[in-house]
Amino acid sequence: MRVKYFLIVFLLVLVSGNSLKAKSDTTSILNDIKKINELFETNVDSCKPLIIQSLAESKQIKFDKGTTKLYLLLTQYYILKGLPDYATSVLPELEKAAFSSPDKNLTVSVLLKAALIYSDIGDFANAVKKAIDAQKVAEGINNFRLLAKVNHDLGLIYSNKEIYKNSLSYYKKGLEYALLSKDTFSIANMYARIGGVYNETQFPDSGLYFNLISLRYFEIIKHKRGIGVTYNNIAGSYELKKNYSKAIEFYTKALKIREELGDDYAVTIIYYNLGIANIHLKNYDLSEKYLMMALQRNKAEKDYPQVLETLKQLCVLHSENKKLHLYKEFADEYMYLKDSITTAENIKAVTELQEKYESEKKEKNIIMLKKENEKQEEVSKSERKTKLIILGAATLIVILMSIFGFILYKRYKLTQKQKDIIELQKEKVERQNYITEQQKNLIEVKQKEILDSINYAKQLQRAILATPDEITANIKENFLFYKPKDIVAGDFYFFEKTSTHLFLAAADCTGHGVPGAMVSVVCCNALTRAIREFGLSEPGRILDKTNEIVLSTFEKSGQGIRDGMDISLIAIERNSQEIKWSGANNPLWYLEDGSMKNIKADKQPIGFTEARTDFKTHTLSLTGTTQLYLFTDGFADQFGGSKGKKFKYSNLQELLVSISQNSFDKQQEILDKTLSEWKGNLEQVDDILIIGIKV
Repeated sequence: MRVKYFLIVFLLVLVSGNSLKAKSDTTSILNDIKKINELFETNVDSCKPLIIQSLAESKQIKFDKGTTKLYLLLTQYYILKGLPDYATSVLPELEKAAFSSPDKNLTVSVLLKAALIYSDIGDFANAVKKAIDAQKVAEGINNFRLLAKVNHDLGLIYSNKEIYKNSLSYYKKGLEYALLSKDTFSIANMYARIGGVYNETQFPDSGLYFNLISLRYFEIIKHKRGIGVTYNNIAGSYELKKNYSKAIEFYTKALKIREELGDDYAVTIIYYNLGIANIHLKNYDLSEKYLMMALQRNKAEKDYPQVLETLKQLCVLHSENKKLHLYKEFADEYMYLKDSITTAENIKAVTELQEKYESEKKEKNIIMLKKENEKQEEVSKSERKTKLIILGAATLIVILMSIFGFILYKRYKLTQKQKDIIELQKEKVERQNYITEQQKNLIEVKQKEILDSINYAKQLQRAILATPDEITANIKENFLFYKPKDIVAGDFYFFEKTSTHLFLAAADCTGHGVPGAMVSVVCCNALTRAIREFGLSEPGRILDKTNEIVLSTFEKSGQGIRDGMDISLIAIERNSQEIKWSGANNPLWYLEDGSMKNIKADKQPIGFTEARTDFKTHTLSLTGTTQLYLFTDGFADQFGGSKGKKFKYSNLQELLVSISQNSFDKQQEILDKTLSEWKGNLEQVDDILIIGIKV
């Protein structure tokens, strides 16, 4: 009976010992994985040796989850180094793990990695299939962070295929999930991707807007690679805007970060971009330096399509700098390589049959080898049993000694119990005080973050508006009386010029503060598109198209948004100085023979309304020099005076007539003084905007 008892205790200790060793080994692997992830953000080249070593150890202890994660990191290394063929070689192991692992999060990560690898090698159908499989799994566990990643990768796959409409749709859906998960990295990444699509589709202003937001988020979390990506995107926006100096500035910033991280593929692309940008600034020596570095790397990576593109740009360079002997040299190399690629594509069909035969032959050899390994495994099992018996005898001695020690330990624990209870209560009180202090500090930090974000939003909003100097450069006599109620505003002034017309408007979007500012960004962008993208110059037609774009934008949310904008818009023909005007709820006032004339606006806003009609365009018949006034309702609706009533439009009209003989600078000064005296100690109730011009 005693022998049976000792055998049971021995087996329990033996199993416990093996379990503790396995746990220790898996903890070591997980620590290696954490270290590798950190190395990806400092130096990619140092990752591979540790990945290979940890992968061998993980396989040896049959730690399936660790093995799968290490295969994922290995493919990430190959992708960052621009080696898609090597990443493809890992695919069979990844796909096998995707359907055997009970960890659904890991399954999604594996399927998405496979999707991106298929995308890199041009297998679009398989890439989309794997991403959709990942989406189904992620939706099954309702994980917002994973769903954000799924939509990001689907967007990237469609972007690689240049199907930008689908790509943008997935990125915006991914941004919604990222915001729900409050994952700052994912939010920053989505903004960068959306900005990248706008660059690809030739909307650099929108690209710059979204990438500036992305940069802000990446800087908050100090994500070095993300900052580098965003710098590159911002440079691309400036290059599209033909601001090549700015483009080079941001490409250089991006290059420094990518070189520090060891991202070879990205470094090669930036060399290529710097080469092109310097051609435009006629920095021919710098251009040649960067293009030659890009060419050398393209050849080393056997990226022949990009070799062709780089050779083409070298031909452009030497055509411009008149080095015709170099132009001929690179043109000859370009034609030779192009012909070689065409020949290789014809040979490919024949070699695929031979490769299929070799593949089937290898599979048969693998099956035979597997059977041999199974036989060897049986022999190994027998040897392990013998070792266990020897180890058990030694462990039994240790157990007997441990039992006596355990009895002494229990007596000691009993005497310490009361003391531990007292210490625990003391620690509990101290911990609660600490938590209270931390909560207070967190509230203060969050308040500062919110205020910083609103101030940054103010900079972004002002960035989309023309500067007063830009308006003055085109309309010499003017004033701009602009007083937002809050840090950001729903009212905004709009100025745009084309080769034939100048456009000026005073606009009032629904609400004020942050909500009003968000609507103003949508409406300002719609006005710009109506003029630039659709080439409209008649104010009524511009407002019709703006209304169409705004409604389309809000309909995408599916939330029934009914916000909109009131506006007064003039168009000045640059040669004839003919003036045309159209308004949505906001009128136009102008002075004629010392009295104020009023052109009434259409009684409908930009945005949702019942029974909408087309906006009317009015042509002004003016004789001599005339002063025109565009405005929103903020000044007239301001409460003040001795009875705390509204200022009203009639008083505003009388005020403008009475000060019309003064210079515009003096008129603006009087408006400011009058508003201050009228408002007194009362709060400003709305954004205020009045624009005066002389034509």
